Amino acid sequence: MSIRTPHEQFNAWIARARTDLDMLGTETPEGRIAYAGIPWYVAPFGRDSLITALQMLPFEPALARGTLRFLARHQGTEEDAFTDQEPGKILHEYRKGELAACREIAFIPYYGSVDATPLFVMLVAEYVLHAFAIEAADQQLGAGHCCTPHLRCRKRVRPPARSISTCC
Repeated sequence: MSIRTPHEQFNAWIARARTDLDMLGTETPEGRIAYAGIPWYVAPFGRDSLITALQMLPFEPALARGTLRFLARHQGTEEDAFTDQEPGKILHEYRKGELAACREIAFIPYYGSVDATPLFVMLVAEYVLHAFAIEAADQQLGAGHCCTPHLRCRKRVRPPARSISTCC
């Protein structure tokens, strides 16, 4: 979708914003996701990717779909104090490389975020409403359901007997 107005300066601003957003996008096996931290980090950040996908939803629903699928694939499944992982949590940051492989950094992925999980649930709801992609959204609703134990209760409890593969 393109936006055109009679105001050329505004059109140039929109075109530049679109180019900048395209540079953030990265193809993953789950679909396109907006990375954050360019040029220093260039990594998926839960909150940043979710907010970008939410803001672009009316124009590019495929970005929301790829973001939801990527984050659902990396959703927390166990308790790990080093990465702050809990069942149902959505990642905050995900890095690859030597330091990550050796567990020298916590971003493998790191789950220490209070906002990524509720933003994930919000994007699932908005994706269903705005993209009208019910079949694809049904797959994400399972992952949203897996988030609910984390959102309902701050006690460290296990989610219902569902694996990540049945949630996505």
